[in-house]
Amino acid sequence: MGTLNNSGDITIGNLFLCSFGIYYDDDFNNLAGGNITINRITYSGIESHNVTAAGTNNGNINIGNNVDGWLFWNVHR
Repeated sequence: MGTLNNSGDITIGNLFLCSFGIYYDDDFNNLAGGNITINRITYSGIESHNVTAAGTNNGNINIGNNVDGWLFWNVHR
């Protein structure tokens, strides 16, 4: 795994139903100008699984239509 840096457009779940939107164990950074849209999720929109992982947002995150689970979940097992 590694760090995810986004400064563009990411769309998840626009065509098909998904279990997870973004699932990360390392750092996740949505940088200025980054746009993330997450829809049609059955479990969690954004999920972190590591106590040392950091998630930062300096852009836009839209967790929208048909999310049947958690919007954001920090598991830290």
